[in-house]
Amino acid sequence: MSKLTIESARKIIAHNREVIYHLPKKCKHLNEYLTGSLRQTFFSVLRFVNSKQIIIADHKYIFFADNKMLTHGARRKMYGEATTSRHMNLLCAIGLFNKQEQDEYKGKLIEVNRNFFKSVPDRVRPINVYSFRKYTDQELDRLEERATRLHAAGVTPGNFSYNMLVLHGLQDLAEEVMPANNPNAPAVKEREYNELMVVLETLVEEYGFTTKEQIRDNLIISNRELEKLFRIFRNDIKDLYYYKRPTNEQKEKWELQSDHFIYTKKRIIDGKTEENEGERI
Repeated sequence: MSKLTIESARKIIAHNREVIYHLPKKCKHLNEYLTGSLRQTFFSVLRFVNSKQIIIADHKYIFFADNKMLTHGARRKMYGEATTSRHMNLLCAIGLFNKQEQDEYKGKLIEVNRNFFKSVPDRVRPINVYSFRKYTDQELDRLEERATRLHAAGVTPGNFSYNMLVLHGLQDLAEEVMPANNPNAPAVKEREYNELMVVLETLVEEYGFTTKEQIRDNLIISNRELEKLFRIFRNDIKDLYYYKRPTNEQKEKWELQSDHFIYTKKRIIDGKTEENEGERI
């Protein structure tokens, strides 16, 4: 094994930047993920790492940063800290960066975090520590395999969460990237989803359609928590219901006064979904 040096770390960063700029076509899902704002986040973090102190520990190149540092230092306030957190966790789930295990009681808390706790005594959780490696052809195959699994589960930069991963068969990635999350949380979200579907089915059966506002009122749930459920289970709901603006016929039939989106039941004819006119999302 060659000796790890700061100079070689910066060469790896430069190499990785070029690899992502010119990803081969075989990395279909990796290419799909690294577009738009997630791509901006990735390159912003690379610049941030290259400008900060790189540490060599446990035979790895590592850097440390929390969401505040990445939002204001790397991404220059382009997005809020919540978006930064989702983006960084998704990049780690893909494998572009690797979040390091930091269980203090197992003796694996990295020294930089021990010093961090001393300097910020009120801090409850450790600052995130990440490692990075060179994107070789073999490594790209590994990244594409992980990206393919995430894509198949419907994971996006907007809906990424611990619950989303666990509830769609990616518990290994969830525990790797977010080991401190509550393992009981996915079961709670699954129960809430079942309750949501009962309400949705009941309202559509009774009125022919329903809205998010009606669902929220019948669930006695906040908009924020309801939107979380819709993000996590979007594809499951989409398989059964349309969510679109009402057609003129529907507005007349149900005496609707606006073009606000409504849920209507999909009709299955000979095993195929009937395609209705109207805007869908």
